Amino acid sequence: IKDFEPRTVVVQNYLIPAVEELVYRTARSSGTRIVMVVHDHRHHTLLSGTHLGLKNQIRSADAVVCHSRFVAREVLRSTGRKPTIIPLPPPLGVLAARQPYGSVLPELEPGKLRAVHLGVLSRRSGKGTDVVVEIAKRKPVGLEMVFLGSGAPIVEGAITIDGFLDAGVLTQAVSSASLALLPYRFASQSGVIPLCQALGVVPVVTNVGGLSEQVDHGRTGFIMSENSTTDDWLSLLRNLNVKTLDEMTTYMMEDSDRRLAEFGEQSLLVVN
Repeated sequence: IKDFEPRTVVVQNYLIPAVEELVYRTARSSGTRIVMVVHDHRHHTLLSGTHLGLKNQIRSADAVVCHSRFVAREVLRSTGRKPTIIPLPPPLGVLAARQPYGSVLPELEPGKLRAVHLGVLSRRSGKGTDVVVEIAKRKPVGLEMVFLGSGAPIVEGAITIDGFLDAGVLTQAVSSASLALLPYRFASQSGVIPLCQALGVVPVVTNVGGLSEQVDHGRTGFIMSENSTTDDWLSLLRNLNVKTLDEMTTYMMEDSDRRLAEFGEQSLLVVN
């Protein structure tokens, strides 16, 4: 910051207070504007500081950005700052990653659809992996289940890739699916949703946190009640047809391009 004297510094989230406080002090002494992007108003680890520290940084930033109305409401309530809301864009770095030669997943059987459940899937992740496990155990007709990511469970009849997946492998694996099952129990927003939409994979999400803001029900995904049972999920899956999914895929990918352009325009306004 001292060497390059940028007009604006963007601080992403609130993770390492000692580093971020140093950035704030240095920016202030250099006359640099600070844009703080608050991904989540909650603290996920004991190492990420205190609520007071987060509030102080939000209050001292020149501009505050959130990716969902859900988080923005909490920021406004706790600090009095009204953030600019810029929805999460498709993750260009992941989408542009070089894909491996050959598929990381076996070829899909004719007449079947593939559904993926992905992310950090440990028991405490809140991603509702147990719901997807129950769905997989029921072995829905015409549906192949795939679990991707660290802590991915092993379920008879399903495909599991446990561990960190680099961007190229992840993109290839996800793009081979028709559906992404995301029965989260809590979330501020999800980077998985715009990734799937950009790849033409229909996300099915629970109505928690800011997830419903990312999905236009029936057009860019499906929204389930947070109290939905395994039977409710199975009912939705049984009633889907290829024609509906194909129409949604076409619309989602076009909408993803539009949202990316809007993200660029909104970000420039905030930074400048």
